Amino acid sequence: MLPRYLLLICLFVTMEARAVVVSGTNGTINTTGTNAGGGWDYVGAVNGASGIHLGAYNGGYWVLTARHVNAGNFVLSGSTYNYVAGTVVGITNPDNSPTDLVVFRIDAQPPTLPNLALRSAPVTGSTGVKMMGYGLNRAADKTTWYVETGTTPNVWSTTTTPGWDVQRDGYTTVNSYTKRWGDNTISGTTTISYSVSGTTMNVQTIVTDFNDVPGEAQGILGDSGGGVFDLNTNGTGNPRDDYWELTGSIVTVGTYPAQPSNTAVYNDLTYAANISQYRTAILNAVPEPRVSGLILLAGAIFATSRRMRSRTREPAAR
Repeated sequence: MLPRYLLLICLFVTMEARAVVVSGTNGTINTTGTNAGGGWDYVGAVNGASGIHLGAYNGGYWVLTARHVNAGNFVLSGSTYNYVAGTVVGITNPDNSPTDLVVFRIDAQPPTLPNLALRSAPVTGSTGVKMMGYGLNRAADKTTWYVETGTTPNVWSTTTTPGWDVQRDGYTTVNSYTKRWGDNTISGTTTISYSVSGTTMNVQTIVTDFNDVPGEAQGILGDSGGGVFDLNTNGTGNPRDDYWELTGSIVTVGTYPAQPSNTAVYNDLTYAANISQYRTAILNAVPEPRVSGLILLAGAIFATSRRMRSRTREPAAR
């Protein structure tokens, strides 16, 4: 069982686009909706990270994102939709404990988009998915690190050192940004816990593993709130009945101990909130705004979440 650390992957800066890291080639592929699946048009940018347009419910237009991203103006397909103040609603677990998801209203409906399908069936391992978001771009070439795991903390270097016992490969990132998608396969489900602005979040997640496979995706800084989608074949055998559904919303990544920041290393993990477990709570939250104990104190959360870039140890997840 490999040790992992959780790293919240949201950066609060002036709005810029961000993209998932994709393995292979020179890292510049998959920047349009071609072959991205039906989820591409729903994923936009919010607060320097990502969000997902859910659709229109009872006269309101709603966006889903991570709680540590929080509500803000939503940029989708080049258009900006204003956040409707006071409408952010925190999603909770069945025991009413907070999880790392919120929904909020925007002031207009993006054109031509029907309501997004939310997965209801339990997730199984080996389900193929499309992952997309606004994370940092990777460098063109692969990097090899040499790691001394016999020290605490571990020491990573790109220079060969006699006696160091592990070699790991992956990618550094660069300070440029583009919306991007990639493929992966769900490897399992697990519940993880971490702190957001001093509040413990318990999140039921789906998990993907980053492998040295061309086109495979890994979450990186900025991808929080991004989407994970699968194609529901609907059991009819007729491709015309197939449709894309939201399977997960990216919340965090799992990395090796002392892994250099803002890198994607093979066997890193991406965790996304398991929509099949939160579907009912999301749909209960999106009717017309109402007074509710779930409504967040948006100003306070937004102010504290700007400072949020913490890392906590992950429980045994694989």
